[in-house]
Amino acid sequence: MVSRRNDSMKLTVTRLGRVDHAEIALAPLTVFVGPNNTNKTWVTYALFGLLEGLRWEDQRTPGAFDSAPALLDAMDTVVKRLQGKALPNSTLVELISSASFQVARPLAFGLGAAGIRAAVGHNAPIADEARVALELAADWFSVDPIGEMRLSLSREALLVEFPFEDTGNAVYAPAGLAEQVRAFAHARFPSVRCLPVERSLLASIAPEILSQRLPLRRPLVDFAFMMAKAQARAGEAEGTMGSKLAPFLERTVGGKYRRTDRGVAFVPAEEGASEVPLAASSSLAQSMAGLWAYLRESGDGDVLLIDEPEMNAHPAAQLAIAELLAILATSGVRVVVTTHSPYMLDHLATLVEASRLEGDARARIVEKLQLARDEALLEPEQLAVYRFDPDGEVTSIFDRASRTIDPATFSEVGDAETNLFSDVLAAERASGV
Repeated sequence: MVSRRNDSMKLTVTRLGRVDHAEIALAPLTVFVGPNNTNKTWVTYALFGLLEGLRWEDQRTPGAFDSAPALLDAMDTVVKRLQGKALPNSTLVELISSASFQVARPLAFGLGAAGIRAAVGHNAPIADEARVALELAADWFSVDPIGEMRLSLSREALLVEFPFEDTGNAVYAPAGLAEQVRAFAHARFPSVRCLPVERSLLASIAPEILSQRLPLRRPLVDFAFMMAKAQARAGEAEGTMGSKLAPFLERTVGGKYRRTDRGVAFVPAEEGASEVPLAASSSLAQSMAGLWAYLRESGDGDVLLIDEPEMNAHPAAQLAIAELLAILATSGVRVVVTTHSPYMLDHLATLVEASRLEGDARARIVEKLQLARDEALLEPEQLAVYRFDPDGEVTSIFDRASRTIDPATFSEVGDAETNLFSDVLAAERASGV
């Protein structure tokens, strides 16, 4: 289990679309709002590309890890102290917990224009100067004992043995210290998944999409791979979040997902209802199928990015989705979403305000929630909301002290509609209609 005494993550965006410069402190649940064409999705996908590079896989995102000098210096200190010896896990933990290893300042991992284009789309007009960087507090790299992990020195490089559940004990012998940055970072991000806005279509035809090897954006390919894997895993255990959150997802979409020989099917909750292929199910069921697939593999420490989770959802379902995302965030998954839903934004503010309650008063409010779960209540520090404006400004609009969200991006439209309706009534009176 990873110890994160300081859980801060700061995303810096430079020259990406309209956004010239922005600094975004990522909370357990971070929400991006604002008009269309303000690059919320580009920033989200660029973050996916950066985090994807932190996973230990054969294919890595190009342009990642431009610099991490603080950690490299610290790892070099470890190398010098090892002097070619293999250390047991207990000694390793003592070593990397010592002052000689602790990193005094945050670590920044960068993704340049090439990696951003792979995530956003190769045809997107991404400036060569575009960059996103993720800054992690030093405490992210304070490691608790992990099985029988061992570390030793060979040919000027570090050898690290990590006990991953899916592969057993895997030994990595990278060519240099930069590769060890990846290895340690991987332990901090077991999984990063993105549910793109195109997910309804991709969920139904994921295997076909993959077989065609189409030049899709990285988040879309990753989503299709996740769906195809979920369809092929009949009878396998769900992820650590799956059994806990599946009932809440079922309540939100009004039915259950089921893997069949023909793919994913959906069974509506109505008594006597027959299962239907996912492609023939409700638009909400199709839109949320990706979350079902994600829950089958999810775990603590994951990062989940969702583009417009409210897509195809009735307002009541949008409130339930907001609660479901809050439960994910309070359960250990870091969630980043873009949304155009005033219902979701208002409800998140309600969930934060309700977290102040205790005892019977709290229980009564929880019972009135769509999912009726206390885990949906958010502490102020667990939520961040940023507004993207057409002029490229990215502004925090959630005041944690007053627990209020500035709703201007939605209320301005509502006020304009109210004024327009008043003008129509005035015109009717003037014309004698």
